[in-house]
Amino acid sequence: MGLGWGCVLGPSMAAALAALPQALAGTALGVPTTLHNIGGALGLAIGTEVFRLAAQDGGFAAATSW
Repeated sequence: MGLGWGCVLGPSMAAALAALPQALAGTALGVPTTLHNIGGALGLAIGTEVFRLAAQDGGFAAATSW
């Protein structure tokens, strides 16, 4: 996943910025970065809650049965 972000995000942001007026550059960079951070925080929160519920029902061994 990290390699994909590195290979795709940089070039796509550069291409998008090249197509926009300079006055919109801050918004063009800020909005996707903010949404990415919010998505990461939500993903972590949901994953943590799923793990907590699994551990609550069957103990730590059940939550890590993979």
